[in-house]
This record gives sequence, structure tokens and C-alpha cells, in this order.
Amino acid sequence: MSNTTIDVNSKKVSHRDMHTTATTPDRLAEFNRAHACIEDIITDPDTGVCYVKCVAGDKTIDVRGKYLVDDRVTVDDITFTKNPDIARRWILAGKNIGVYTGLDARDVIEDNVVILDIDLKDVAPDDDPEFLAPTDIIDNLVGRTLTIETRSGGLQCIFRNAIGATGSPRLRYVDPETGHLHDAGDTRIKHAYALFAGSYVSPDKITSKRDESNPNKPFKKPLPHADGLYRAIHTTPVIDLTHDLLNELQLAVGGRGKRARIQRTTSVAKDGE
Repeated sequence: MSNTTIDVNSKKVSHRDMHTTATTPDRLAEFNRAHACIEDIITDPDTGVCYVKCVAGDKTIDVRGKYLVDDRVTVDDITFTKNPDIARRWILAGKNIGVYTGLDARDVIEDNVVILDIDLKDVAPDDDPEFLAPTDIIDNLVGRTLTIETRSGGLQCIFRNAIGATGSPRLRYVDPETGHLHDAGDTRIKHAYALFAGSYVSPDKITSKRDESNPNKPFKKPLPHADGLYRAIHTTPVIDLTHDLLNELQLAVGGRGKRARIQRTTSVAKDGE
């Protein structure tokens, strides 16, 4: 279950010219490809999912003051929108775009999305970048649903929330030999967001967090091909994330320590715990 090699032929790696720049046409093209896979969820007025305007070149929501009122978000077509044309105008203005995952109060189960954020680990200065989860776990997950590659080469798999989760706990994978849970990344479920395809954040911002006072301290490195542009590397329709699917994928939303071996007919997680 090694994850020490980044295979350029792996389906978790996008294949492109490594010197591509994030031009506005590139950004719009990536947004449009990804939007086509989630359009029915975004534009449905009854779902708790929308686009959110973010600061140019950054992950921060572009808003002044509070946007949560009574633990709810209002779609105002200024900062939050279900209209893809407004989101496109944000890109034309140089802004970044995020997917906001749950508009209603945190404890309310709604028709929203779950983003499984497959992250890279901190590695020693002389080591190659690695994912937290093993290659076989990632390759079994990626490609089943809309998958966005992040500025660093990390992965965000977007699912419909069919497990009734209301928090945003850690994502963990299950070691099939020991039954132990190990970190695989994060989840975004309620009052959370992740940058969407078409956004751009320089990958240099990752390495800039390195502790210069401790040069041997591990830090997160972007994958060699990462250039800062968020891309839709698997443009497949957004599907339901169910307990059975989590079971099949050997993943758990939340939890810690040791658990029983996976049984195909039992649930992995309940209500995001």
C-alpha cells in the first residue's frame, strides 16, 4: 500500500504541459468542464450548494463582514450564487471560485455535497512529495465522481451527501490488514467550501510556509507538475456518497484509532462522526 511513488501514468495525475499558465480562457474552460458535472445540483434552488466568490490568487472568501446570519448563508448573487454566469463574471474579474457545501444551519441535514479532500503529507526536505493515503486507496476513489486537482496536486472528489453528514470531520482510510484508521485528508460538508476548477493559487504559497528556522522540519511539497491552476481531471457526474460506497472504498468520514475489519454490508460512518 505504498504511496511513495508519483506515477505519471496514474489516473490521479493530470497530463499536461508543465509550463501552462493560468490565462483567463484556461480558467473559464476548466470552470465550464467542471460545472457541467455539477450543474443540476448548483442550479437547483432546493439544494444547499452554491458557488462562492473568493479573493484573487487566494482561498479566502471575498466578503466584508459576516456572511453567516443565524447560522445560515443567503444566496445574494454578490458573494454567493447559484447562477453560473455570475460565477463566470467573477473569473473574468480575476477572482477565484469556490463550491460552498451547505447553506443551512450546521445541525440541519440538507441536500448538499461532500468534498473528500485527498491531501499531501509533510515530507522531509530531501524527500519526494507523497499523498497521505496509499496509491491503491486513491486510485479506487478517483474517477468515480467529479474530481478537481488542486494547486499543489492534491485531489478533491465531490459527492452528493447521501450519508446525512452535518460536520466536516477528517477523512480517514482503513488499513485492511490491521483495521486501523489513518489520515487521508479532510472533508467539507457544512458551512465549508473548497476552491473549484478555474481558480488559481500559486503553489509557491505552500513552500513559503516552510519553517526557515528549522530547515530539517518536514513540510508539504507540491507535486512536480502542479502549477497552481485548479483543474477538473475527471469530468464525470457527481454521484451519491453512501455508507456502502465508503465501505467499498475503505474510507471513513471521521473516527480515530482502531476499528473492525471492513464488512461490505455495514456502514463506515454515521452522521459525520
